[in-house]
Amino acid sequence: MTGDNYIPKGVSVDALDRKKLWQFEPTNLKVGQQCTGGDIFGTVYENILINHKIMLPPKAMGRVTWIAPPGNYTLDVRTKY
Repeated sequence: MTGDNYIPKGVSVDALDRKKLWQFEPTNLKVGQQCTGGDIFGTVYENILINHKIMLPPKAMGRVTWIAPPGNYTLDVRTKY
């Protein structure tokens, strides 16, 4: 956007590319199962070295009502490709 590796003061950009597809793989949590903060409900592959674990926020708890199937998604989960 700026034509440089550095972001100058006053320029606002997204930390992650909003259009990039990320490979999501759900873990063993199933619909109807109880979950609490820290439970891992999926992983997102970034590269050979980094495989992110997607976790429930620390103080959250409840019952799983929906989990995205394996696939490639943008940061907006409702958009699957």
